Parts: sequence; C-alpha cells; structure tokens
Amino acid sequence: MRLARFSPGLAAVALAAMLAACSHTPLPEIPEGLRPRAEPIEPDVAARLFAEVQAERDRLTAAQATEEAQCYQRFVVNACLLEVRDRYRPQLNALNHRDTAVRAGERQRHELERLARVEEQRQQNERDEERARQRAATAVPTEQRQADLDRRNADRAAAAPGNAARAQANRSSAQQSHEKAVADQAQRAAAAPDERRQYDERVKAAQERREAQARREQENKDKVPAQPLPETPAPPSPPVQVR
Repeated sequence: MRLARFSPGLAAVALAAMLAACSHTPLPEIPEGLRPRAEPIEPDVAARLFAEVQAERDRLTAAQATEEAQCYQRFVVNACLLEVRDRYRPQLNALNHRDTAVRAGERQRHELERLARVEEQRQQNERDEERARQRAATAVPTEQRQADLDRRNADRAAAAPGNAARAQANRSSAQQSHEKAVADQAQRAAAAPDERRQYDERVKAAQERREAQARREQENKDKVPAQPLPETPAPPSPPVQVR
C-alpha cells in the first residue's frame, strides 16, 4: 500500500535499489564432489555423502535465513523474500536430488547383497544335494550291511572261548606278579633291621677309628723331645817315625 504514495518512477528506483541490496551477498557454490550416484554405494561412502549434503543444506539454509532477515529491513519485503527464495530454491532442490540419489544407491547395494545371499544359498543347496547323491551312490545296501554285521558277530562268538582263555591267563599272570611283588616287599622289610644294624656298626667303627687317631696325634704332640747324645772324641793318631 505504501507504493501508492510514490510515483511510478520513484517506485522503480526504490525497487532497483532493494534488489541491489538483496543481491550484495554472493551465492554459495555447491561443491563439485557431490554428484547423484546411480550405482551401488558402500556404507562408508554413503555416510560421507549424506554428511556433505547435510552440511551444504545447513549452509544454504543459514545463508537464506540471513538474507531473508535483511529483507525485513528493506522497503518492499515480499518482493525481496520471493527473490531470495527463488535464488536458493534450485540449489536446495539439487541437494534434495543428491540425497535421493545416495539413498537409491544404498537401496541398490542392499538389493545386490540380498541377491548375493540368495545365490550363495542356492549354490550351497546344490553342493549339499551333490554330496547326498555321492553318499547314496557309494553307500552299501542295507542287506549287505546286515550280512557284514552278522558275519562279524559270528566271528566274535567263535573267538570267544579263546578270548576267555587268554583273559584268564592274563589274570593269573597279573596275580602272580602281584604276589611276587608283595613277597619281595616283605623280604625287604624283614631284612631292613639287619641292614640298619650293620650300617650303624660301620658308622660306629669309623667314629672309633677317627677318635683313636686323634688321641695318638695329641699324645705325640705332648711328648718331650729326647736330648741328643754327646759326641765321642776320635782316638789320637799314632806318631809317624822318621828314619
């Protein structure tokens, strides 16, 4: 309603000044690394792309909010708001498309993983069936297995008397070995006192010999050494006669 107070020329000048003021802030550029992905995307790559898209969306939203706040200080508020939103809308839409492309890549990866699991299960089933066929082809018929079992039972029954005799012989040998060991142990126990007595006697005799030797050495030390005998003078030589 305020435009009615001004002439058309003044209104045009005011609108031009308002647009110039609104466009003084440079438009943020979209990073070149963000591109829609149609192929499957790995989890770490998808997380990085989501973070980049969200960071760029936050930056654009903050810049748009700043410019919209400046519009409320202008003369024509609505026109300024529309101009700002028109400038930022394509960039925000592009980010939305990129977000959608990343999610599509994730869905494609999940689908490929599911198909891979299905294929792996199918191959495992085929391997199991092949092993089952091989076991069935190499398995012995039931009648043959029963015949082999009957033959082994008959062999064991035929060998039972001999096995019993060998078992009895082994038990007798073990009993004799045990009785001999008991007798040897009793004999060693009976001979133990005599061996101990002989050992004590040998120790006592050795001790007595050491004590006697010590007494003799002490007696030799206590004896007074004998005085030496006087020397006997030599007889005089006979005189020599001179003729």
